[in-house]
Amino acid sequence: WHMVTVTIDAEVGEATTYLDGVFDGYQSGLPLHASNGIWEQGTEVWIGIRPPIDLDAFGRSDSEGSESKMHIMDAFLWGKCLTEDEVATFYGSTCSAEYNMIDFPDD
Repeated sequence: WHMVTVTIDAEVGEATTYLDGVFDGYQSGLPLHASNGIWEQGTEVWIGIRPPIDLDAFGRSDSEGSESKMHIMDAFLWGKCLTEDEVATFYGSTCSAEYNMIDFPDD
């Protein structure tokens, strides 16, 4: 298995990717919106498939057959950009009991 991590800083329009806890890439100048969230409400977010650009007269998508071969086992979301050290530590964790950086607020 592999762990893919993407950190997104919407305020400055930057995204950093990590593969198996190691820096893999960086992109700046992204058109992100920090005021109400990264994406406008109602916007679809596609993971593992190319989103359809257009539908033909029969309702078929131009992205049919472009499904990813990957399987997503777990997804974690944080309210901040993880640091490179935090990503590496998270990757080094071997069971959910070791995910000690997850700090949920008391309800």
